[in-house]
Amino acid sequence: IRAVDFDIQFGKKHKPSKKLKRRLQQWLWAYSFCPVVYTWTDLGNRFWPRFVRVGSCLSKRSCSVPEGMVCKPANSTHLTILRWRCVQRKGGLKCAWIPVQYPIITDCKCSCSS
Repeated sequence: IRAVDFDIQFGKKHKPSKKLKRRLQQWLWAYSFCPVVYTWTDLGNRFWPRFVRVGSCLSKRSCSVPEGMVCKPANSTHLTILRWRCVQRKGGLKCAWIPVQYPIITDCKCSCSS
């Protein structure tokens, strides 16, 4: 966004001021910004930790000019959590904690909607 050359659009006669350039860059950045929104999710009593902070992409509106693109997940990481599992065996009920990989979105980007 900082590399956008506004001089081409205005021509040589009407050179935009630095303030106008900065405002246009700030508006473009705010309009196309795709933040990760984190919420705490309850996975239930079979998981430890029970509460996990999960990321999602905010996609209430288009993030591009012209409209048509939306915020989509761009990167994620996996968190290892424990799941309580019980299995009926011949000797009775056998229970144990099982490690599970849980994906968490860490980055969002503006991309095509389909």
